[in-house]
Amino acid sequence: MQGQYEGALLSDSEAAELSKCLRALGEMRVYPTRSTLTLELMGRSVIGDLMDVFWEGAEAMPKDKDPDSFSFAGKAAALFSPNYRKVFRHFANEPTDLPEQYHRFQLVTDYICGMTDSFAKRLHAELFNGR
Repeated sequence: MQGQYEGALLSDSEAAELSKCLRALGEMRVYPTRSTLTLELMGRSVIGDLMDVFWEGAEAMPKDKDPDSFSFAGKAAALFSPNYRKVFRHFANEPTDLPEQYHRFQLVTDYICGMTDSFAKRLHAELFNGR
């Protein structure tokens, strides 16, 4: 409770052997299945495509106001939620040793990592499949 334990709780518990068996079962019967592999490949595509689009938006994100939605990059920037834009503006305008580019990377990373799988998949379908 004092933050000094440096072991792995599960590996050091009575359930360690069960954990090893379940991990082996997953590696043999769950992870290599067609549905899991397909899902992982689709996820990589979805995340990569969204990162590309939202990076353009982050590059165009003004540090002092909301983005205009006339250009492609501005439209992508306008899709960031107001909360993410507010956090970006706060840190981008704060004196720091970090380059401004860092805050733009952080904006994209935070936005996409904060998405649920279903939201990311739905947004990807809307942006790339014309739905």
